[in-house]
Amino acid sequence: MVIVASDTRYVAVNAKTAELAAEIGLKDCEKKKDGECRLYYADCSRPLRVR
Repeated sequence: MVIVASDTRYVAVNAKTAELAAEIGLKDCEKKKDGECRLYYADCSRPLRVR
């Protein structure tokens, strides 16, 4: 998961890899034109089985 933030909003994105999620999040943020977009947080963890 990554969190991309601008001056007025943020978006959390999940994808197969952190790099892909960052790319998607930054593109989405830049479309909104809410100021400078930046990667705020990025981390991936191994899948966990849930019963």
